[in-house]
This record gives sequence, C-alpha cells and structure tokens, in this order.
Amino acid sequence: LLATIWLEALLASDLGRFQMLLDRYFQYINQKIADDGENALIDALPANIVVDFEGRYRIIDQEWRNENTVTAGFMWAPLILPMA
Repeated sequence: LLATIWLEALLASDLGRFQMLLDRYFQYINQKIADDGENALIDALPANIVVDFEGRYRIIDQEWRNENTVTAGFMWAPLILPMA
C-alpha cells in the first residue's frame, strides 16, 4: 500500500523520499481528476492505493460515492487530521 511506503520513508527519516512520494501522489490525484472527473477520488487515500511492481497506482476499496466536487486539496484533510 502507498501508506506503507510513506511510513517506511518517514521511519527512515528520508524526508526527501517522502516529499517525492507526496508530489507523485498529488500528480496522480490531479491526473485522475483530469481523466475520470472530480467525483472519482473520494476514496483515493494512501491506505486505498496499491503500488504495483512497475510503480503504478491502483485504487482499491472504493465503496464511497459522492455527489459533490472533490479536489486534490480536499484530499489533504484525511491525511492530516489523524496527525493532529
């Protein structure tokens, strides 16, 4: 899972890698918005993304549906709130 990869980078104090992973995640989210529309992202959290052997992201466990607009910025809330 992408969340596990993030955690490994943080535990290794590899902040450069963690920043690269965050940048890549938000690039992916922005591309998904462009390709699939804003409502496709409600469950695109790192704990729901599998990274395959070629480094591609695969969203899993998409049980939530949303009628409202979801932006890449909206995805920060579930990432940051558990840390508060």
